[in-house]
Amino acid sequence: MNPTSRATLIRSAPLRTALILLTALTLTACTRDAEPAQPPTPAIELSSADDNANIDLILSADRTTITTLDRLRVTITMRRPVASSVTLIEPDWQAAGWTRTESTDTEPRALDADADTATADTAGPARIERARTITLEPYLPGTYTVPPATIEWTTDGMTRALQTPALDITVTSVLTADDDPALAAPAPPMPVPAEPKPNNIAGLIISVVVLASALLVWRLARRPAPQPEDTPADTIRAIANAQHPADDDLPDLHRALTQAEPMPSSRDALQALITRCERARFAPEPQALNPKEVAAAALELIATQPASHARSEHAEATP
Repeated sequence: MNPTSRATLIRSAPLRTALILLTALTLTACTRDAEPAQPPTPAIELSSADDNANIDLILSADRTTITTLDRLRVTITMRRPVASSVTLIEPDWQAAGWTRTESTDTEPRALDADADTATADTAGPARIERARTITLEPYLPGTYTVPPATIEWTTDGMTRALQTPALDITVTSVLTADDDPALAAPAPPMPVPAEPKPNNIAGLIISVVVLASALLVWRLARRPAPQPEDTPADTIRAIANAQHPADDDLPDLHRALTQAEPMPSSRDALQALITRCERARFAPEPQALNPKEVAAAALELIATQPASHARSEHAEATP
């Protein structure tokens, strides 16, 4: 190939396309995980409230009609007074015909006292809000029900509950009569393709794609193995042993305490530490708290190997 033909080849559109593909594959290998998404904007929302306890429970969905290829995002939002304790009972999605593919919890946040009408009307204590977003997949077309969300709490030794209404969701099929071979008209015979002529450009594009794939595999192979995530006990121990306090010690400690598994005889004591952290973070007049001392006390109360559990108040974060 002479210099003139080589220059013409490099300027050709197929080769430029292959080079762009190579760049895209390389960038994909280096892309970091995206930040967690915020709860979706609801298309439908149903709520229930207990005025005496100053607790609200909201069940919402991002759509009311989806196809069998779509995913539905359902959000359960709880609003309660600071330092109160509630237990979220997540619905049985499988019994309702859904497949639960993902669940994400938001960080608790203090509600603005002026904007929070429940607090302003009753002059009650400040409240916090927490939400869980569940991603669901349907299987067949039809009318589906998103079951009610339920929370429980204990007042004066009595267990009370609050439940939302259910949501109705319509699931439509993406198939038409044309997709059913029994209904579709016979297709005309396919013409016999002409014998392809040798094409050096096509061969070069294939070579570039193969090279890009090999480069991607090589880069992925060089990635370090993912390190195991710290358990709640690891986080608590690190704060207790830290030589110098950090600005995020209190939020990290609060989060770890709500996820830790207490020893059977220590549940009340651990809940008392969670309440202290919550008041220090969200109360209108926060109480002074030393995260290092609280973490040291918590190490005596938690199991050394935390285990997941289906129902716990710490579990506004865990189902």
